[in-house]
Amino acid sequence: EKDPIKVLLDRNRQEYIALRKIVVVVLASVFTIKGVAIFMLAMYGTFNDWCHNFLRERDVSVVWFAFFHPVTAFNDNGFALFTDGVVPFVNTLFVPLVLGFLIPLGNVAFPLLIYSVVAIMKRVSRKKKIYEYLLLHPRRCYTHLFPWEQTKWLTVSFFTITFIQMALFLALDWDRPVFDGVKTGYRFSASLFQSLSTRSAGFTIVNIAVADSAMLVIFVVLMYLTPYPVALSLRTTTKIKESSIFKKSDIDSGNYAYRKEFLGQFMHLVARDLLWVLVGFLIISIAERDKIKSQGADFSMFKILFEVVSAYGTVGLSLGWRNSSVGFSGQFTVLSKLVICLLMLLGRHRGLPHAVDRAIQLDSRKKLRLKLSEQQLQELNDLGIDTRYSVELGDLKRKTQLMHSVYRDESIDE
Repeated sequence: EKDPIKVLLDRNRQEYIALRKIVVVVLASVFTIKGVAIFMLAMYGTFNDWCHNFLRERDVSVVWFAFFHPVTAFNDNGFALFTDGVVPFVNTLFVPLVLGFLIPLGNVAFPLLIYSVVAIMKRVSRKKKIYEYLLLHPRRCYTHLFPWEQTKWLTVSFFTITFIQMALFLALDWDRPVFDGVKTGYRFSASLFQSLSTRSAGFTIVNIAVADSAMLVIFVVLMYLTPYPVALSLRTTTKIKESSIFKKSDIDSGNYAYRKEFLGQFMHLVARDLLWVLVGFLIISIAERDKIKSQGADFSMFKILFEVVSAYGTVGLSLGWRNSSVGFSGQFTVLSKLVICLLMLLGRHRGLPHAVDRAIQLDSRKKLRLKLSEQQLQELNDLGIDTRYSVELGDLKRKTQLMHSVYRDESIDE
């Protein structure tokens, strides 16, 4: 029977090897996707006559156009080099599809991307057990690598919400001014792009200010719910049982533990987030009360609510202001602008876990002298391990006994 202390140290070594691999996977995935998108837009801007002439009229170089927009789309910034966003490309197909593909990959579909790459590497790499370890214990090494059940849930919810929103957008606004000048075939691509952008990126490919009032309400709801799929997956998978180090079925196959946490986390997030939105909305309504009375429909309470939810959802959409390229919040007072800034900061970090995530914890460095016997200390010294610190575990006696009963020899070579 293998020495349980040596087994324990080997398990720690496996985790650090897997950690290095996931860093490579994430960096390679991000830069590859951005690089391909930059190349595609550069080729489009160079060889497509309409795009080439348009960029020349706007005094924007092809290189800057190709580099800027994929980066801002993948990072969900929503910035564009043109004051009218990506509206000029509404009657084209290539640019909305490329940017629309990048928007979810940098947000809700990012866990699916990383999981897919790791699964592929498990099949093609010679070091299969490293990637198998990542798939069996995903949250031990990376915050946004989830078990397959959570990844599947994210994927299904993303496609379901996107296509429902797209269908509602087309049904409610097909004959409204929002699609004026848009060719029939391109209305589908425009509605798909706007549906993808509404929940995170903040790009506009049509004038949403003239959209149906019911559709604007749907936009507000979806902007508010934007981070919940990823945030709930992050929070419900952050509690890693200690025994999951040894039992594959305890957490990483995990049905019961995740489902037990899901409802509680959802209710907590909704209650807390709703409080911040209501407080921000109340303060801005008080600060802008004179403009609300004097400007009428142009400065309505709904427009304020839209800006507040867009800020807290870190989306960046705005209903705008008449004859101006500045967003509606540009008309706010200094106090209201500061509230918007605070809401953006709070919304940007609302998906973080309450405690230090297991995926970024290093060695606990807990002293062992009160935990180990002299024989165990000597065994660690023989292995060249500093006995003043624990590699990971606080109660090594209990865990070594557990390993004796459940250990299987599955060593991983670097």
